[in-house]
Amino acid sequence: LQPEDIRHSIMVIKINKRYRRDMGAAELYDVVRGIWRASLNSIQKRKIKYVFAVYNQLIVAVYKPDEWHYGYEMIDIPQKGILKDEDYERLKNRIYFICEDHSALDEEGQFYLNKSIVNLKVNQSAQNPITYLSPYVDEPHE
Repeated sequence: LQPEDIRHSIMVIKINKRYRRDMGAAELYDVVRGIWRASLNSIQKRKIKYVFAVYNQLIVAVYKPDEWHYGYEMIDIPQKGILKDEDYERLKNRIYFICEDHSALDEEGQFYLNKSIVNLKVNQSAQNPITYLSPYVDEPHE
């Protein structure tokens, strides 16, 4: 992808440590959708349309969230099967998303899938796995 290919507000989530090539679609969805240290206010202000799951700078999944929630809301919380009681307290103010049909993706979302983000301004060495991309705006030339 090139910067001018970005036409939507996007949340990029690096899943390098949690990704396996043999993951099923449901397991991948559960890993990507949360629970992340981010602000719902920031998500709403940025008008995030898509979430990219990125493994080694390759977009391995694209989701179009229908809803965003804080961990304390416990509405279809991800990774429910592996969370312990003490995890819920630690994660209650983190966020996650829900896609009603995470296996379906519109044409715009399909465009991004399986592309490299190497040419985009995404800090690959940062500890925070989340980066935001904004739609490309061509700067006027003087």
